Amino acid sequence: MRRIISLVILCIAAMVSCTPQEAPVVAVSTLTLSAGEHEMYVDDVFTLEVGVAPLDATDPLILWESLSPEVASVADGVVTALSPGVTYVVAKVEKDHVKAACKVTVFPIPDDDGTDDVPTSPETPDAPETPEDPDAPDTPDAPVTPEIPEDAIPLPAVPDNYTEGDYPW
Repeated sequence: MRRIISLVILCIAAMVSCTPQEAPVVAVSTLTLSAGEHEMYVDDVFTLEVGVAPLDATDPLILWESLSPEVASVADGVVTALSPGVTYVVAKVEKDHVKAACKVTVFPIPDDDGTDDVPTSPETPDAPETPEDPDAPDTPDAPVTPEIPEDAIPLPAVPDNYTEGDYPW
């Protein structure tokens, strides 16, 4: 009986010592993209490359997303410009809560004469021209004196020999 018990204990010990150990899980701590900003024209394609840190991260499954898919689409880091506008392309590892983004500006395709007849940036149209002010000074560099309201609190005058730190204001 003692032999049987000893044999059973020996077999159990052998099975426990032969069980494979799982490799430690290493989380992704940082994602970096090959570009932080990119400008392109409609129908252009470019590839964003992603860097993962640490290099020995376990299962760094990268998910890609365009925040404005009507402006640009992305699949496996390949960005395709679809229509004029601005979007952000985001690479992320959801399980580790890590992201990186690239701002993508898409311009319309230029006309045959090399112009696109649109503002210089899709997000900020050209400012409208302002009419001339008849009371404006003749020279553009003339100093402008602001009007001071009557109820303004006057500040003490700073003497000509002032050096920084002499006064608390």
